[in-house]
Amino acid sequence: MAFSLEKFLNQFYSEAREKLENIENNLIEFENNPNNLDLAYQIQRDMHTIKGSSKIIGLSEIGDIAHKFEDLFLEIKNENIKANKHIFDLLLKGIDAINELIEKSKKKEKLSPFNQLIKNIENIIEKKGLTEEEKKSEKKTKIKKYKLDFESLKYKFSEKKDIKMRKDTKNGKKKTTSEKEIEEESDIE
Repeated sequence: MAFSLEKFLNQFYSEAREKLENIENNLIEFENNPNNLDLAYQIQRDMHTIKGSSKIIGLSEIGDIAHKFEDLFLEIKNENIKANKHIFDLLLKGIDAINELIEKSKKKEKLSPFNQLIKNIENIIEKKGLTEEEKKSEKKTKIKKYKLDFESLKYKFSEKKDIKMRKDTKNGKKKTTSEKEIEEESDIE
């Protein structure tokens, strides 16, 4: 019996279309209920299947896209990344890209990698799901928090310094204007 790649390709096309349909349905449901991590797990598993099958039959361009989405949804499932509209839009582009590659493969056309799509997915994973705008906003929030913490520490330091200066004054050391004002306000002598 001779090996027939065509038979395996046809089986892959059928299985991939079925998995992509599952992914689309789960994605719609997941977008409406982003706390349902079982859906993220199912999307990740379906991408894993597409990745493995496509790599086995030599369609690495499809496998590369599926692999990155598998990684992304593993991060979502593990709650390292929060799903957002940007991720959902990107996944839809990924599904379109895989469908396009499947059609080209069926027609025996040369497959081109979707390098920008893959790079966008990698960036999301690296940034833990935040867009550039969200990153900037998060950074501003952290800066404000640090400023508040600094002001709080500065106040505490100033308060401790005043207490020490009060003790020093009682021990006969020189008073500063601010210490005199503090003593007058608090009636300490």
